Amino acid sequence: MDSKPFSGTKSIKVIVMFIFFSVFLVGSISAFEFDNVKTFNETDRSLI
Repeated sequence: MDSKPFSGTKSIKVIVMFIFFSVFLVGSISAFEFDNVKTFNETDRSLI
């Protein structure tokens, strides 16, 4: 019985770490794409 809650908390820890990693990855990718869109819009304005 002692090993069951330990494995449960361990899996929860891994899931939380994975969620944090995925959120960080998505946030960095979206920020990078947002920067690209900003520069693209600026170049469009300068071209027009």
